[in-house]
Order: sequence, then C-alpha cells, then structure tokens
Amino acid sequence: MSGDQSVDGSRPTSSPKGASTFAATSDVDVVAERRAEDRHFLCPMSVKSNRRRADFVVHYRTRTGENPACDMCEEEYTTKGNLNTHRRIHTGEEPYFCVICKKKCSTKGSLDKYRSTHTGEKTYK
Repeated sequence: MSGDQSVDGSRPTSSPKGASTFAATSDVDVVAERRAEDRHFLCPMSVKSNRRRADFVVHYRTRTGENPACDMCEEEYTTKGNLNTHRRIHTGEEPYFCVICKKKCSTKGSLDKYRSTHTGEKTYK
C-alpha cells in the first residue's frame, strides 16, 4: 500500500519508501516509524529499534502499559498468546492430550513434560 490508504480503518505507518498498513485489529493501536535502509520498527517513546513487528508490539506495550488483560481476573500479559494460555485456567480447556494414555493438559509444555513419564527420558541434563 502507499500513501494514506488503509484497510478496514487500520492506520498506515510512515516510511520513506511508502506506507505499511497493519490490517489486523490488534495492530490498530500501534504507531511505528520504519527506517528505509533496514526496515526496522522504531519506538517513538524510546527510539528502540526492532526488526520484527511482534517484538516491537511487545516493547511498545511495555512503554504504554496497554497490555491485553484477562476479562475474568484482570491479570495483564505482554502477548495475546500468553493471555489465551492463561484463560485456560478459568475455562478448564485442555486441548493437548497424551497419545499413549489420553491424559489431557492445558499447555504443550505440560504435555511434553508429562510424556517423559512414559519414556523415562529426562528433559534436562
């Protein structure tokens, strides 16, 4: 996209080579400048540079305090993925299960750790 075009009300970010537009609703609250020579995202508050937009969003949220919060307990998280994992505590959702004994787990990490009970494999050295 170029200029001030936007998709579904999203905001374009300025760049000497044109504008980049964040189309997802989670991206609308982020304002970023991009340098043309290396295409980094620059924080307007601290001038910190990030190559990945996702890293920039996490950094920007720590500066503004606009972290996603759990609607049940108001706990805040730096990413929506962490928030979604946390919500499983409240909902009791356990989407991961052991293929050997069908035990259910709420996170993939918990399942990976549990699987070692069948194999005897240590997850550490």
